[in-house]
Amino acid sequence: MKRIMIEENMIAYQHSGETEKNFGYNIYAFLDGQEALILDTAYSKHLTEVIKDLSQRNIKITAVLPSHYHPDHFEGIRMLEDVRIYGTQESLKTIEAFELTKEEYEIYAPTHILKDKEILTFGEHRFEFQLVKGHSECSMFILINDKYLHIGDT
Repeated sequence: MKRIMIEENMIAYQHSGETEKNFGYNIYAFLDGQEALILDTAYSKHLTEVIKDLSQRNIKITAVLPSHYHPDHFEGIRMLEDVRIYGTQESLKTIEAFELTKEEYEIYAPTHILKDKEILTFGEHRFEFQLVKGHSECSMFILINDKYLHIGDT
């Protein structure tokens, strides 16, 4: 795992791909004091490394924002407890397609439904959402701090 400070209170965690067809996984942490909002969790094994790194800094993940609901962007949620999960109404339909058990569904289901053009703040960070149907029915563009655009495979 490679840890990159994009700017103060914004970290990119890059995990290399495991095959030549897989480019890898990116997890982003947005910090507010001792709390973190995670944008995309990748799989559990990837998020575990991020949790370890943040824990060493006494930072707890309190919120998760999957860019869309494909397993390589949300599966790591299972490693977390008591977190706020952001997703769209379409996210609920997308995860239903994975035929999860009721317990699994409850682990992954968004606790806050995002709307088009909604603005979310987390500490000094600002996220503006544009809901788009692209790579998946629940895809979205996320404008971060009026400076970065996250498109999550779209």
